Amino acid sequence: MLKIINSFTKINHLRCNISTFNALREEEKKKSKKKVSETVELVTLVDTNDKMLGLKPKSETEKLAKKLNLLLERVDDPKYGKMYPAYKLVSSADLLKAESKTSTSRALKKLPINCRISDHDLTTKLQIIQKWMTKNCEVHVAVMGSQDMSELKKTVFEKIQEQLKDQGRIIDIRKKGDAIKFIILPPKVPPAKQTERNKDASPIE
Repeated sequence: MLKIINSFTKINHLRCNISTFNALREEEKKKSKKKVSETVELVTLVDTNDKMLGLKPKSETEKLAKKLNLLLERVDDPKYGKMYPAYKLVSSADLLKAESKTSTSRALKKLPINCRISDHDLTTKLQIIQKWMTKNCEVHVAVMGSQDMSELKKTVFEKIQEQLKDQGRIIDIRKKGDAIKFIILPPKVPPAKQTERNKDASPIE
């Protein structure tokens, strides 16, 4: 009789352990699914001919744009669906043409920046650019320095890109002579309402 009781006790203990294991496994699955959904942002990708390429992870579209030497432009059009944000692959030339058609009255500003600029002076120039952005200006920037200062020029460019990610759109990035040149355009929506980070710019290699 004691053996039977012990057997039932062991069986019940085993069942309890199995139930606990299954519960923990289900919890881990839920956490894993939640983690994936939080880290992978899906977007609708549109090619240069307005053809939908389907849903893709945002990071994958950025790599594809960089590989093709194109930019990603956010497009708000119901024909691309409303559930996921849509991004179109565009060239710098096409983006500039589109901007010139809609912004013929935009004032042009030019701003040269020495790559040896101090952080304080760079902050001052960024404030000037932000002020121009609020006035719908187009800013042509040249980060200048000798050929052996390529890393300094790249660092200054990346600081500008980071600080202006919500205040403007950086396009037409190119190396010309001893300078990194690019154009900063006002955001398409007011900065206070802009929820998407600017991905128009590709990092300088």
